Amino acid sequence: MSLNTLYLKNFNILIFISLFFVMYMYAASTLLITSVYMIYMTIILLYMYIIFRYIDSIFIKITSVLFYIGYVLSLPIIYMNKEKYKVSGWNAVGNFSFSLDGLLIVLSQIIFYFTIFLIVSLFLDKLLNLKYSYRKNNNTRISTFELNNLLIYLCLFLIIMQFPLTSFMFQHAIGIVGITPDTLPFHLSGILYYYRLFILPIVMFITIYGTMSKKYSLLIVLIIFLEAFYSGMLSVSRSLLIIHMFPVVYYFFSKKNKFLLITVIIFTLLFFSMVSMGRNYVYLIDGFNQSNLFDILSSLFNDNSIDWLSLSSSSIFSIITRLGGIGQFIPTYFNTYNINFVGYTYFIENLLGLHSLFQNNFDEVKIIYGMTFPDDKAYGVAMDTFSYIYLSSLSINSIIINFLLFCTLGIVGEKIFKIILIPFINENNFIILFHMLIVFSIPNQYIKFFLFKGVFILFFMYLIMSVLLFKKFKYKVNYR
Repeated sequence: MSLNTLYLKNFNILIFISLFFVMYMYAASTLLITSVYMIYMTIILLYMYIIFRYIDSIFIKITSVLFYIGYVLSLPIIYMNKEKYKVSGWNAVGNFSFSLDGLLIVLSQIIFYFTIFLIVSLFLDKLLNLKYSYRKNNNTRISTFELNNLLIYLCLFLIIMQFPLTSFMFQHAIGIVGITPDTLPFHLSGILYYYRLFILPIVMFITIYGTMSKKYSLLIVLIIFLEAFYSGMLSVSRSLLIIHMFPVVYYFFSKKNKFLLITVIIFTLLFFSMVSMGRNYVYLIDGFNQSNLFDILSSLFNDNSIDWLSLSSSSIFSIITRLGGIGQFIPTYFNTYNINFVGYTYFIENLLGLHSLFQNNFDEVKIIYGMTFPDDKAYGVAMDTFSYIYLSSLSINSIIINFLLFCTLGIVGEKIFKIILIPFINENNFIILFHMLIVFSIPNQYIKFFLFKGVFILFFMYLIMSVLLFKKFKYKVNYR
C-alpha cells in the first residue's frame, strides 16, 4: 500500500476533528465569523486532500498537517481566550481587533501563502520523485534484552544523580529557559545542558527497556517520573519535561496498562502548565542559589488567581498553539511598530541558521511584541514559517523564492536521509522515523536537517523507535 493511501484512509479523522473545532469557534464568536471560519477551513482541507493524494514527500505531508493545526485549529482557541490577548506582550495581537474585517484580511493572506506552498510542493515533489510503499507485518513479536546488574546500577546511578545535578544547574542558571547561564570552566555549562537534554533520556530508555521484566521496574519508572518533574520545573522547560517523561509513557504503553498510562498523561499535562506558570516566579529571581523547587511551588499554590482545573485542561491547547501558526502570524502581521529589518534574506538567514550563528539579538521581541528585556535575559520569540516569510516578503517573487527554498531543503533533505538510512533500516521504520524528525524540526522557524542538532535527534529517535519500539511495525513486548 502506498503512503498516500494510508493518509487518505485517515483523512476522515481530520474532518471529524475539524467539525469539533467549528463548534468550539461558534461558542467563542458569532455565527457570521464561524461561517467565514468554515469556508476557510474547507479550502485548507481541500488543499490537504490534494497533498495527501498527489504528493509523496513525507516532509510536505507532515508540514501541511502542522500548518493545519497551527493555522486552522488554533484560531478558535485564540477567539475563546481573546480577553487575554493585548496590543503588546507575550499574548500580543497588535492592532488585530477580532472583528470580521481583520479576520478576513489575515485568512486571505494565509490562503494565499498556502496556495503558493501547495503549487511549489507539487512541482518539487514530481521533480525530485519520492515514492513510498507501506507494508503491515503480521509478526508482532520483538526481541527484548535484560541489562546485567552492573549496567543497571550504573544507569540508576546516573538517573538518581540528576537530582543534585539539576539543583547545581539551577543554582548556576544553567539550562533555564530565557536566562543567560553562569560561565563555568571547561565549557561545563554547555556539557551539562546537552547531557541532560540528549544523553540522559537515552540512559532512561535503555534502563526501562533493559529492566522491563524485573519486579522492581515500576520503582525505576517512578524515579524517572519524579526526575522529569524536578528537572522540568527547575529548568522551566516544557520541552525538557516532555522528553524526560516520554520513557515513562513508553513503559506503561508497552505494559498495556491503560489506567496508569492515562494517569501519567494527565499528570504530564498538569506539569506542563505548572512549568509554564513557574516561569513567572523564576524570571523574577535575582540569586538562583537562594531559591529551590519548594519556593517555585509555593509561589504557584499561593497564587489564588490560578484555576488549576482549567489550567490542566488548557495544556492540550497550549501544546497545539506551541506548534506555531496563526497565534504567531497575527502579531507579526498586525504589529504596531515599524519593522525595519524586513528584507529578502531575513527568512533565508533564519532557515539556514545563519541568523542565530552571526547575530544574538532579539529585535523581534521588541518590534513585534513590544517588549524590552535586560541584557542578561535571553528571551526568544515564537514565530513560525509563514511569519518569517511575511517578514521577508517585499514582493510576490520573494514569497515564491522563499517557499521554493523552504520546500527544496525539506524534500532534498528527506531524499538524502532516505538514501543514507534505507540500506540499514527497513522503509516502514524510515517512514515513522522521518515523521518524528519533521515534527521536531518544523514548528517554529528552521529546517534543521543539515544542522548537528537535527542529525543527533534523528539517530536518537532511531535508537528509541527502531531498536526499542518499532522492531516490527505492529508489536508487543515479550516477557520472560
